Amino acid sequence: DRRGIQWLLGSDGEVWVWVMGEAPGDKPFEDIVEELMEERARKQAQREAQELR
Repeated sequence: DRRGIQWLLGSDGEVWVWVMGEAPGDKPFEDIVEELMEERARKQAQREAQELR
């Protein structure tokens, strides 16, 4: 079983990368992080509520 990673290459032949929040139409990085933190807090609150039942 051989596993590996094959990177996508850009037109310049270099590894293709996407920086969150910098492409046209992307949400700013700060908004993405805030949404992720809110979701994490919501899930934690749900878990704690389940434990109290």
